[in-house]
Amino acid sequence: MKLLLLGISILLYSNAQVETKYEIITPQESAKTKAFSVLIAKCNVCHATKKKQDIFTLENMDSLAIAINKQVFIKGKMPKGKKNKLSHEESQDLQKWLNTILAP
Repeated sequence: MKLLLLGISILLYSNAQVETKYEIITPQESAKTKAFSVLIAKCNVCHATKKKQDIFTLENMDSLAIAINKQVFIKGKMPKGKKNKLSHEESQDLQKWLNTILAP
């Protein structure tokens, strides 16, 4: 399994000890993180005001993958509004995550 190194943090302590912390994220987790940032920026903006029960979170987004795929890629109904259109990169980020969830 391939792992991605997402970030390195250096923690300094008062007694001059230095600790380096590595955060390891799998490709599937990385795809989910990118997709979640799209859901926050393009979807939760409206959902937070109009459909409060359908706000996307990291915890519920996997269970809503089929509905997201249907509304965004099959029907093309979401996200609504000209200002909320997905860029090519955002569309790819969502599709990569959906492929990890919906692939047989």
